[in-house]
Amino acid sequence: MSLPDSPPNILWFISDDANPYIGAYGDPIARTPTIDQLARTGILYRNVFSTAPVCAPTRFSLITGVLPQSCGPAHHMRGVAKLPDIMRSVPEYLRAHGYHCTNNWKTDYNTNSFDETKIWDENSRTAHWRSRPVGKPFYSVITTFTTHESALIPGAITEGNVKPEQVRVPAFLPDTPSVRRDLASYYNRMERMDAELAAVLKQLDDDGLSENTIVFYFSDNGGVMPRSKRFLYDEGVRCPLVVRVPERWRNVIPKGLGKEVETPVGFIDFPPTVLALAGLTAPAHMQGEPLLSALASRSDFPRTTSYVFSMRNRMDERTDFSRAVTDGNELYIRHYMPHRPWGLRNAFSAQLLSYQSWETEHLAGRLNPVQERFWNEKPFEEFYDLRSDRDQINNLIDDPSRQAKIIEMRAALDEQMLAINDNGFIPESAAQEGYEASRVPGVYPLARLIELGALQPGANRTRCRGCAKLPSTAIR
Repeated sequence: MSLPDSPPNILWFISDDANPYIGAYGDPIARTPTIDQLARTGILYRNVFSTAPVCAPTRFSLITGVLPQSCGPAHHMRGVAKLPDIMRSVPEYLRAHGYHCTNNWKTDYNTNSFDETKIWDENSRTAHWRSRPVGKPFYSVITTFTTHESALIPGAITEGNVKPEQVRVPAFLPDTPSVRRDLASYYNRMERMDAELAAVLKQLDDDGLSENTIVFYFSDNGGVMPRSKRFLYDEGVRCPLVVRVPERWRNVIPKGLGKEVETPVGFIDFPPTVLALAGLTAPAHMQGEPLLSALASRSDFPRTTSYVFSMRNRMDERTDFSRAVTDGNELYIRHYMPHRPWGLRNAFSAQLLSYQSWETEHLAGRLNPVQERFWNEKPFEEFYDLRSDRDQINNLIDDPSRQAKIIEMRAALDEQMLAINDNGFIPESAAQEGYEASRVPGVYPLARLIELGALQPGANRTRCRGCAKLPSTAIR
């Protein structure tokens, strides 16, 4: 079956701050009938990870197709990156190709290089594909705040079908009424969001557009519970992704791709996917691979990705520097600032009663060692088997039987940091920071920095001698 002559419509429905608390992902108490039905008729991706465990750096990658740590300070929460002239936003590429592009309404792109009123045909709380000229294909982005962290602040309770006594409390959290209440509220917010998606899909049906619209449902980062958002564990970066492809567009799906996909997927793959569905080849600076494609020369575009990478730097007012790599089964995390505890207070998230309850139990000395760990300094490295340790509480970094995989993932992370010119070592606002500035020869000795960053406390310090006198701000 050949592809239609006219390009497809593309709809992104994004739920802010959402883990896969979804029936289709096997959650026994989730009430998400719309997403479940979408999965039955579409493609469910099981191992999907956001660029960062918070919105703004992730949304930088969604709008540019470039990882934020390649273009500092976009890797910091609410950093303001300056883009090189070669970079344009995804809607600009699509508009030049004849698409009508609308955004409703969240931006948070971590750059001031885009005029948000100009890169979209419409960017507002009422933006909708219905504003387009008749017959024009559309790319429409709709973000709901229903699942956002703010829905649980300060102490808000969302009553619904899921009750506190039904939820499973992760092993790293204390089993307190506040923790259970926030978890139940979060499930009920997910149910409300699911109903919002149902209303949007009905609008597509009412407009007679469902058979020509490829629908993506995903979240912009992980969930909102303690040790979720802002952290590189599964709860912070594992996200849902369900894609419905109408029958007339089935040829955009790679041959052999099943109804459920285990291959790891990163958000950096979404921009080239959208361009490929529109029949466009992604520009060379984009760093992902398309999941689906309408390009005639696609050759079924075999994906080469075996790992997905995520990052954490300044989270609001708290400076940190961590990197992670996963294949969906195992997770390796490296902390370049291990002296900073996980539990440094963040003014916004500290408003959650579940966070307050956890801290109260910590101060009262009532936590077990697994729950107490959050309030201590971090190790330099962590390694988890996600298949047997869903809460990531058993750090296997010193397990002799795991060393081959750990060495492989360490090397993969080093290679990725070098390939994208990771700006993480550059002090925020330093002159060397940025996509172009950090690539000036000799300015940013990243390989040397990775080597120095791997030195453990108590290691031979002779390798550091003279570093304070070097011209590189990042090394000093």
